[in-house]
This record gives sequence, C-alpha cells and structure tokens, in this order.
Amino acid sequence: MDINIRHWQDDWPDFTFKKLVCMYINDCMQYLKATENGGVIEMNTDQFEATENEDLIYYGLRKLKDLCIEASGNEPLNWEDTP
Repeated sequence: MDINIRHWQDDWPDFTFKKLVCMYINDCMQYLKATENGGVIEMNTDQFEATENEDLIYYGLRKLKDLCIEASGNEPLNWEDTP
C-alpha cells in the first residue's frame, strides 16, 4: 500500500505540533459527541482548547480514548489504576 506522507508543516505552517495535535483531539471529540446527538456536529464549540502544556494534551488524549471506548459500547477505563 502506497501512502503519500506529507510533512504536517506543509499543511499547517502557522501551527506548532502541539497545537495541531490539540486541533485533532478537538475535532475527534466533536465527531464522537455527534454520535450521541444524531450526527449533529457543532464545530464552533470547543471540546478541547489548544495548549502547549503536554500534561493537558495527555489528558485530552485520555479523554478522547474514553469517548472512543464509550462510542464502541464499552465502559471507559479506570484511570486511577493506570500509571
């Protein structure tokens, strides 16, 4: 399978990598939330704001994972038991 890999800076030259990751976390959260309300996507409401703080990005990724788990019909993880 051929994949045309582009450098993310080519598409988003004014973004830092962390800001780009936050944007994708936000977009994915929007799409997953839309599964709860009949497919209506409200892209003007931020589910996850851009940040340079790696701990907040990590939290956003964990939250995104929980939303994916819930969308699949399973129970979210118990993060207190996770190192």
